[in-house]
Amino acid sequence: TLITGSYFSGTILSLHQVGGIAGLMDGGARIERSHAFVTMPQPETGRRTIAGGLVGYLWCRSSISDSYAEGDIAASEMAGGLVGRLTNADIRQSYSSTFFSTANTGGAVGKIADGLLGDNQKYRCSETTVKPPASTRREDFYDSFQGGSGVGTPKSPSALRAMTTYSTWNDEIWDKAPGELPRLKRLPRS
Repeated sequence: TLITGSYFSGTILSLHQVGGIAGLMDGGARIERSHAFVTMPQPETGRRTIAGGLVGYLWCRSSISDSYAEGDIAASEMAGGLVGRLTNADIRQSYSSTFFSTANTGGAVGKIADGLLGDNQKYRCSETTVKPPASTRREDFYDSFQGGSGVGTPKSPSALRAMTTYSTWNDEIWDKAPGELPRLKRLPRS
Protein backbone atom coordinates (compact mmCIF):
# COMPACT_ATOMS: atom_id res chain seq x y z
CA THR A 1 0.00 0.00 0.00
CA LEU A 2 1.26 3.47 -0.91
CA ILE A 3 -0.23 6.73 0.36
CA THR A 4 1.31 9.68 -1.46
CA GLY A 5 0.44 13.34 -1.73
CA SER A 6 -2.10 13.01 1.07
CA TYR A 7 -3.17 15.81 3.42
CA PHE A 8 -5.34 15.87 6.53
CA SER A 9 -6.40 18.83 8.63
CA GLY A 10 -8.82 18.36 11.48
CA THR A 11 -9.67 17.07 14.93
CA ILE A 12 -9.42 13.41 15.93
CA LEU A 13 -11.38 12.12 18.92
CA SER A 14 -10.53 8.39 18.74
CA LEU A 15 -8.70 6.83 21.67
CA HIS A 16 -6.33 4.08 20.43
CA GLN A 17 -3.82 3.95 17.55
CA VAL A 18 -4.68 7.29 16.05
CA GLY A 19 -2.86 9.33 13.43
CA GLY A 20 -3.49 12.17 11.02
CA ILE A 21 -3.10 9.91 7.98
CA ALA A 22 -3.46 6.38 9.40
CA GLY A 23 -4.04 4.66 12.73
CA LEU A 24 -1.96 1.56 11.88
CA MET A 25 0.39 0.84 8.99
CA ASP A 26 2.06 -2.53 8.52
CA GLY A 27 3.23 -5.04 5.93
CA GLY A 28 5.54 -2.65 4.09
CA ALA A 29 2.95 0.11 3.63
CA ARG A 30 4.41 3.54 2.80
CA ILE A 31 3.52 7.17 3.27
CA GLU A 32 5.37 9.61 1.01
CA ARG A 33 5.09 13.35 0.42
CA SER A 34 2.18 13.75 2.82
CA HIS A 35 1.36 16.00 5.74
CA ALA A 36 -1.17 16.50 8.50
CA PHE A 37 -2.26 19.34 10.75
CA VAL A 38 -3.95 17.49 13.54
CA THR A 39 -5.65 18.33 16.82
CA MET A 40 -6.19 15.51 19.30
CA PRO A 41 -7.80 17.07 22.40
CA GLN A 42 -7.75 15.44 25.83
CA PRO A 43 -10.52 12.81 25.82
CA GLU A 44 -13.50 13.50 28.06
CA THR A 45 -13.58 9.82 29.02
CA GLY A 46 -10.99 7.08 28.62
CA ARG A 47 -7.31 7.32 27.78
CA ARG A 48 -5.70 7.94 24.40
CA THR A 49 -2.76 5.63 23.69
CA ILE A 50 -0.48 5.37 20.67
CA ALA A 51 -1.05 8.72 18.95
CA GLY A 52 1.03 10.23 16.16
CA GLY A 53 0.76 13.28 13.95
CA LEU A 54 0.90 11.07 10.83
CA VAL A 55 0.54 7.46 12.06
CA GLY A 56 -0.47 5.96 15.38
CA TYR A 57 1.46 2.68 15.02
CA LEU A 58 4.03 2.17 12.25
CA TRP A 59 5.41 -1.36 12.02
CA CYS A 60 6.47 -4.35 9.94
CA ARG A 61 8.79 -2.78 7.35
CA SER A 62 6.46 0.17 6.78
CA SER A 63 7.90 3.63 6.19
CA ILE A 64 7.32 7.36 6.11
CA SER A 65 9.41 9.62 3.89
CA ASP A 66 9.36 13.26 2.81
CA SER A 67 6.44 14.07 5.12
CA TYR A 68 5.61 16.27 8.10
CA ALA A 69 3.07 16.82 10.85
CA GLU A 70 1.96 19.83 12.87
CA GLY A 71 -0.64 20.35 15.56
CA ASP A 72 -1.55 19.48 19.15
CA ILE A 73 -1.66 15.97 20.64
CA ALA A 74 -3.02 14.99 24.07
CA ALA A 75 -2.41 11.35 24.96
CA SER A 76 -1.80 9.20 28.01
CA GLU A 77 1.18 7.37 26.52
CA MET A 78 3.20 6.80 23.37
CA ALA A 79 2.65 10.10 21.60
CA GLY A 80 4.98 11.27 18.85
CA GLY A 81 4.96 14.15 16.43
CA LEU A 82 5.15 11.77 13.45
CA VAL A 83 4.48 8.30 14.95
CA GLY A 84 3.18 7.18 18.34
CA ARG A 85 4.81 3.75 18.31
CA LEU A 86 7.34 2.26 15.91
CA THR A 87 8.27 -1.40 15.52
CA ASN A 88 10.59 -2.58 12.73
CA ALA A 89 9.80 0.41 10.52
CA ASP A 90 11.56 3.48 9.11
CA ILE A 91 11.20 7.26 8.87
CA ARG A 92 13.26 9.33 6.41
CA GLN A 93 13.55 13.07 5.74
CA SER A 94 10.50 14.04 7.74
CA TYR A 95 9.80 16.47 10.57
CA SER A 96 7.32 17.33 13.27
CA SER A 97 6.33 20.63 14.82
CA THR A 98 3.78 19.31 17.28
CA PHE A 99 2.75 20.42 20.78
CA PHE A 100 2.10 17.73 23.38
CA SER A 101 0.13 17.50 26.59
CA THR A 102 1.27 14.09 27.78
CA ALA A 103 4.03 12.78 30.02
CA ASN A 104 5.31 10.12 27.60
CA THR A 105 6.20 12.06 24.47
CA GLY A 106 9.04 11.33 22.16
CA GLY A 107 9.73 14.10 19.70
CA ALA A 108 9.31 12.53 16.27
CA VAL A 109 8.45 9.08 17.66
CA GLY A 110 6.75 8.42 21.00
CA LYS A 111 8.24 4.98 21.58
CA ILE A 112 10.51 2.69 19.64
CA ALA A 113 8.85 -0.45 20.84
CA ASP A 114 11.16 -3.01 19.28
CA GLY A 115 12.26 -1.32 16.10
CA LEU A 116 15.43 -0.38 14.35
CA LEU A 117 15.39 2.60 12.05
CA GLY A 118 17.18 2.52 8.73
CA ASP A 119 17.83 -1.23 8.73
CA ASN A 120 14.33 -2.61 8.97
CA GLN A 121 14.55 -5.20 6.19
CA LYS A 122 16.62 -7.53 8.38
CA TYR A 123 13.89 -7.96 10.95
CA ARG A 124 10.70 -9.94 10.80
CA CYS A 125 7.35 -8.47 11.67
CA SER A 126 6.95 -9.37 15.29
CA GLU A 127 7.19 -7.91 18.75
CA THR A 128 10.55 -9.64 19.24
CA THR A 129 12.94 -7.32 21.02
CA VAL A 130 15.44 -5.57 18.77
CA LYS A 131 17.68 -2.95 20.29
CA PRO A 132 16.94 0.56 19.01
CA PRO A 133 19.79 2.61 17.56
CA ALA A 134 22.05 4.41 20.02
CA SER A 135 22.30 7.59 17.97
CA THR A 136 19.54 9.86 16.77
CA ARG A 137 18.57 10.20 13.15
CA ARG A 138 20.35 13.12 11.49
CA GLU A 139 17.72 13.94 8.86
CA ASP A 140 14.52 13.59 10.90
CA PHE A 141 13.70 16.54 13.14
CA TYR A 142 11.34 17.64 15.88
CA ASP A 143 10.75 20.81 17.88
CA SER A 144 13.02 20.57 20.94
CA PHE A 145 10.89 23.18 22.71
CA GLN A 146 8.41 20.35 23.35
CA GLY A 147 10.99 18.10 24.99
CA GLY A 148 10.79 14.37 24.57
CA SER A 149 13.52 11.85 24.09
CA GLY A 150 12.45 9.94 21.02
CA VAL A 151 13.88 9.37 17.60
CA GLY A 152 14.93 12.30 15.49
CA THR A 153 17.22 15.24 16.00
CA PRO A 154 15.84 17.90 18.35
CA LYS A 155 15.97 21.42 16.91
CA SER A 156 14.99 24.74 18.41
CA PRO A 157 12.03 26.48 16.78
CA SER A 158 14.41 28.85 14.98
CA ALA A 159 16.67 25.99 13.82
CA LEU A 160 13.61 24.21 12.43
CA ARG A 161 13.13 27.27 10.23
CA ALA A 162 16.75 27.47 9.06
CA MET A 163 17.37 26.38 5.47
CA THR A 164 20.67 24.75 6.48
CA THR A 165 18.77 22.22 8.62
CA TYR A 166 17.30 20.69 5.48
CA SER A 167 20.25 21.15 3.12
CA THR A 168 20.37 17.47 2.14
CA TRP A 169 16.62 17.22 1.48
CA ASN A 170 15.53 16.99 -2.16
CA ASP A 171 14.75 20.45 -3.59
CA GLU A 172 12.40 18.88 -6.13
CA ILE A 173 10.19 17.68 -3.26
CA TRP A 174 10.58 20.45 -0.66
CA ASP A 175 10.00 24.24 -0.78
CA LYS A 176 12.56 25.77 1.57
CA ALA A 177 12.29 29.49 2.34
CA PRO A 178 14.34 31.43 4.90
CA GLY A 179 12.58 31.68 8.26
CA GLU A 180 9.86 29.17 7.31
CA LEU A 181 9.30 25.48 7.93
CA PRO A 182 9.81 23.49 4.71
CA ARG A 183 6.65 22.58 2.80
CA LEU A 184 6.00 19.89 0.26
CA LYS A 185 5.83 21.16 -3.31
CA ARG A 186 2.63 20.50 -5.13
CA LEU A 187 3.01 17.57 -7.40
CA PRO A 188 1.54 17.60 -10.90
CA ARG A 189 -1.52 15.41 -11.32
CA SER A 190 -0.82 12.25 -13.24
